Amino acid sequence: MGRRISGMCLAIQPPLFSDHDLLHIPCGQNSSELIFESEPIVATRTLFLIVVLCGLFLFPSQAEAGRGLVLWGQSQDISLVKSLDDVPDSDLGYMYSYFSLFFVNVWTWGGQFVLYKDDSYSDLPTQDAGEIATLLGIESGEVKKPIGYTIPLGAVILGVILLLVLVMKLKGSSDEEEIIEESVEETDA
Repeated sequence: MGRRISGMCLAIQPPLFSDHDLLHIPCGQNSSELIFESEPIVATRTLFLIVVLCGLFLFPSQAEAGRGLVLWGQSQDISLVKSLDDVPDSDLGYMYSYFSLFFVNVWTWGGQFVLYKDDSYSDLPTQDAGEIATLLGIESGEVKKPIGYTIPLGAVILGVILLLVLVMKLKGSSDEEEIIEESVEETDA
């Protein structure tokens, strides 16, 4: 795939590289004096990796209990809200369902306050924070949803990754425009 670019006799695009990663052979020079102009293609590779991983998650092979690494899952958890010294063998917790990737919660739903101890729990007669605080004899400010339920860590991580990919993609677009402008200026001169 050769083409003439601003005084270059030959431009070769290696496989798996973007249009910006070109191997240029300048006019009048031999191939031992190659100039490799490269822009980071991390965004393209990252996008490819995300697509491959999504394919693995959406179409998993049959799993056997006790074998392999669980990459994604869905379950329920109870997070401690407040240790209750006045109520024997119980703590105030927030029980919710979650979806996780690599053991990190990505999405949470269906939460409710419960009294629990170890693996057993009991529902509360109300979900109003003020009424729960009065019922248990604690301050109403202490009855709140855990931050891990409100803002799951996995969602934050995925958001940051998507933001970085977007920024890199936009940066690549502006660099491409600069290269085109420089090529036009050199051709005009």
